Amino acid sequence: MRYYRWMKAGRRSALLVTGCLLTGIWLTGCGSGSGSAFPPSQSLIYVDDEGTLYTSLVEAYDPADTSYDVQELSQMAKQEAESYTGVTLSDCTMEDGMARVIYQYSDGEALVQFTKETQDEANQVDSITAMTVMEGLAARTDQDGVWTDARKGQEVDREKIMRQNKLHMVAIDGEATIQTEGAIRYYSGEVNLTDTNVAEVKGQAYLIYR
Repeated sequence: MRYYRWMKAGRRSALLVTGCLLTGIWLTGCGSGSGSAFPPSQSLIYVDDEGTLYTSLVEAYDPADTSYDVQELSQMAKQEAESYTGVTLSDCTMEDGMARVIYQYSDGEALVQFTKETQDEANQVDSITAMTVMEGLAARTDQDGVWTDARKGQEVDREKIMRQNKLHMVAIDGEATIQTEGAIRYYSGEVNLTDTNVAEVKGQAYLIYR
């Protein structure tokens, strides 16, 4: 990732400043407040209630340093996105010492290809797929997999989950931090919940949210 290496070379904070509207989604509180704050305050993979996938790259910067060239970095990031199919550079913010750049993807394959080929080490996974909970549970071959109720911290029966409507699922194979638009209700695999909407996952993991 050219702009990522450019940041690491010493000018890491000059991301993009275009306001708080991301592809029709209002960026609640610009990274603060209750609920699933968007844009995220850390580098991670974000999945919304429609199953749309995003990645965020977040870097701290010194607001007093005027040497950063936002336009240069913005152009580099935009050109990189345009060289891939299914990748869009979305609006992002730079304020209060925190700079963010966010990409939107047409599907999980586009995300996997882009993050690997551009060396986005924070968001690299082997596969990621967003779907409804019915589609996800029907597709799983390990029917005996253990599911945990995120709110109670107790094992929950798979059939109980299937009886519920309006649940969304994201299936991940790899190591990453995942943030969901809705609260995480159930999970399976090696999952460490760090917030109601944020989980650190390793290996094959499944998050069910609403």
